[in-house]
Amino acid sequence: MIDVQSFDVADAGVDWLSASSPERNLYDYANSLHWRTEYRRHWAMLGYAGFETEGVRAGINADGASFVQLSGQYARTNWRSYYQEAANCSRLDIQVTVKTKQYRGDIAERFGTRLHSYQTEVRAKRGPLKMPKPRLINGYGEGDTLYIGSRSSAQMCRIYDKEKESRKPEYLCCWRFEIEFHDELAKMMAATLIGSEHTEHLAVRLAVMAWLKNRGLYVTFHSGREGINLPNTYHKTELEEKLMWLEKQVRPTLQKLLVAGYGLSAINALDLETYLPELQEYVSI
Repeated sequence: MIDVQSFDVADAGVDWLSASSPERNLYDYANSLHWRTEYRRHWAMLGYAGFETEGVRAGINADGASFVQLSGQYARTNWRSYYQEAANCSRLDIQVTVKTKQYRGDIAERFGTRLHSYQTEVRAKRGPLKMPKPRLINGYGEGDTLYIGSRSSAQMCRIYDKEKESRKPEYLCCWRFEIEFHDELAKMMAATLIGSEHTEHLAVRLAVMAWLKNRGLYVTFHSGREGINLPNTYHKTELEEKLMWLEKQVRPTLQKLLVAGYGLSAINALDLETYLPELQEYVSI
């Protein structure tokens, strides 16, 4: 008899993207969306240098190539636009976060035990087969994690205690099923999500269920509690970012120029006379 575990879904989507381009377009694209220097920090890795801010790291190397890493809610919302700009995708993670009615700290251990039993049964019937080795990491009260596969392989799964890992109230009683794909498998998963007839939320749920089923773990993700108690992170559009840039950067500079007696020069530099009739129309509304 097959043991099927059922969970209510709180969240599902892409959780990580690593992408690159032989040109600097990926860096320029990220920079155009995240110009606010007060929210940026210097970042460097593998010969790339640039900036990092919440959910995105971007850099260029000495040859002018660009590289980005997206994570978390930012990756979920923006991965497609960066993927379209990229020439290569080296990593893509998908995740399903489930919420239980009360806290359960034993889910990683239970799945590890089930997977070990399944692999033992398969080997008894078919002989020694190469299968991804489950590895349970005991968090000693800080949340356990079950790894299926290794970081050096083309794909790996993590099942971990999201409440303990995040320490955020919105993830109370939550566990996460996360699959990490590399290189060709990452591109295949991206193409699957982009070409799917389903919503991305459903496509990710189906993909994670299929991945686990192929390894002897039968899980059903129900969508009845989709999005419950999770943060609704809002990301500004490019035009909204530019408006904020006008407010935070241009306006203070313009005020200084006006005080210093360079008002006419500022008007000429911005070519405001050309747009003055249209601006007056907006002001009069």
